[in-house]
Amino acid sequence: MSFLERIKVPFWDHRERVAGAEGQQYIFRNKWKMLAAGICLLTLVPLGASTLFFYQNSREQAVRELLQETRVFAADTALDVYMFLKQYIMVLQVIGTMYGRDQLVESALLAQIFASMAGTDDAFIHLDVLGAEGHVLASRCIDTHCRRHRAARWIDDLHEENFSMGHIVSEGGTRYLFVRVRIADRDGSFFYLRGLLPTGAISGFLDQLELEDIVDVFIVDSSNRLLTESAYFGASGDRAVMPEDRDLPTAIMVEHPETGDGRVLFVGADYIGRTAMKLGLVVSERNLEKFRGRIRRYIFGLVALSTVFLLLVVFTLVTYVVQKLYQADLRRREYLDQVARSDKLASIGRLAAGVAHEINNPLAIINEKAGLLQDLLRYDDRYREDERLLKITDDIIAAVQRAGTITHRLLGFARKMDTSVLAMDVEHVVREVVSFVRKEAEYKDITIAIDVAEDVPEIISDRGKLQQILLNLINNAIAAMDRGGRLEIRVRNIPGEQGVVLSVSDNGCGISEENQKKVFEPFFSTRTRDGGTGLGLAITYGLVRDLRGSMELESVVGEGTTFTITLPYEIEAEEE
Repeated sequence: MSFLERIKVPFWDHRERVAGAEGQQYIFRNKWKMLAAGICLLTLVPLGASTLFFYQNSREQAVRELLQETRVFAADTALDVYMFLKQYIMVLQVIGTMYGRDQLVESALLAQIFASMAGTDDAFIHLDVLGAEGHVLASRCIDTHCRRHRAARWIDDLHEENFSMGHIVSEGGTRYLFVRVRIADRDGSFFYLRGLLPTGAISGFLDQLELEDIVDVFIVDSSNRLLTESAYFGASGDRAVMPEDRDLPTAIMVEHPETGDGRVLFVGADYIGRTAMKLGLVVSERNLEKFRGRIRRYIFGLVALSTVFLLLVVFTLVTYVVQKLYQADLRRREYLDQVARSDKLASIGRLAAGVAHEINNPLAIINEKAGLLQDLLRYDDRYREDERLLKITDDIIAAVQRAGTITHRLLGFARKMDTSVLAMDVEHVVREVVSFVRKEAEYKDITIAIDVAEDVPEIISDRGKLQQILLNLINNAIAAMDRGGRLEIRVRNIPGEQGVVLSVSDNGCGISEENQKKVFEPFFSTRTRDGGTGLGLAITYGLVRDLRGSMELESVVGEGTTFTITLPYEIEAEEE
């Protein structure tokens, strides 16, 4: 069996007898399709509209996320630059501590230190020894830079107690970074060491900081003039486009300064430590497409998962609902069949009652004529001693009386099957039903024993339904037994539970444990030989529940079966 065959629901191949095209016969399959399509339309259309809306707004979302990432990049990179500058401060602190002011002002020692540093990564292009008041005590620089730095403006952007950072503006407008350290001398006084950083060292460090997503890193002063070169905004001294917000770190989106074709750059900025200098960096527009692609994948992935989940829920829910409708329709058909059979039985009962009533008239005539004939024979001397004729007339009268008794019972039973809640003697009802089936029991040589306790009271219930319950159980018992069987009906009182117990037992073939779970289901029957419909016990169980009672079954295969019914003393007429 294939997987689809195993998961197929019962209603899928159900056909209805309806007029029209063949496809219209699959009523429940079509209902499932209509419900599934309708619910999918109600759920997936809003989901699709929301997806389209979020997709259209993916650029705005990507811009916001890229600005946030640029802001984080700027903060992290500014901290790295600050730590890079502090390593130059540590170099100056080591030099000042090792030699002191008196040795450093000697030109030969300062020149030697400057020369030894020239081959290292920590080289300065200008080195000054300053007094406590800030005047130059000694100076050393690369020859090409000495003249242009003499008249330069030294601008402190950060001034701490022991060190400071800043930038200078040379005569030509070129800008450089410098660091200055306060050194305590051996005699308790102090002096300063100031070093000018080479542009190449700073640019090299910034180049090392470039990540995959960052295309430019630079440093600007408080007026947004470049202190280092920028790939997008020019050389040192040029003005860079920077965020105007004082609350840094931050990032902005600006138009590309070179293309002018609508392309944009994402510029982030943050202060370097507590200086007025700012670090700027640029993230290219190509990252915007990466972000948009990431957002689209997120949106479509979420939509795909949501769609699969919704379809699973919809199909499961629709299948459950249609299956319940299908089961309800089957129960409706069973009830209609029961009603049809009940109507048919009622019609047969009324027909039998009518036939019995019509038979009573000729029986009365036969009985009257047979009595007259008997009188004539007894008064005539010729036939008075003829025992054979007298016996024939006696047999005719006895047969007529027996036939009348049967028709009267049939009429009485048909009348008492009508719905009526009234007080009744349970023993009388039992014996009345037994008398109606006794002939069939005698035909199979079955003994019927009735055992009714003396303390069983009258009950207020539906006489007709109780008769039908007993009739169904007795008929089933007779059908389950072979010739010579024994049927026992017992009635007991249970005062503590305010009810009576009726049990119908037989010593027939019994019912297996597997079938005991099914005997109360409609149309289940093991009586294949005599054409059982499988509705007897189902109807009986329903009648017992109508009488607010309960029914239990005990059976052993090959030994017999006992049905036990518990009924309350009284039910209300309006409840019935």
